Amino acid sequence: MDMNKPRPAPVAKSDFPCPAIHSDNLLTPLQSMADGQWYDSKSEMLKTYKADGNPQGQNYEIVGDAPIEPFSRPSRTKADDEATHAAISRALDEHGL
Repeated sequence: MDMNKPRPAPVAKSDFPCPAIHSDNLLTPLQSMADGQWYDSKSEMLKTYKADGNPQGQNYEIVGDAPIEPFSRPSRTKADDEATHAAISRALDEHGL
């Protein structure tokens, strides 16, 4: 990498580019599952998940922020499609449609 080469200008990702601001304050208080107290600050609540911040002296893990695995449809065969069409035809015939 050539450090003397000028960097390209950053590209705006929207029509109103501005820095992303993430507030520590919560609009509605959340209850910590570690100590049962209600918090309106994310950082204060996250401290209770560490061993030195809760009465149990245990580290807790936050679940639910894991990336979602992409969904892939199961493969279908021609026999599956034919069986589906046959079942739909039987159902329509039974109801006179």
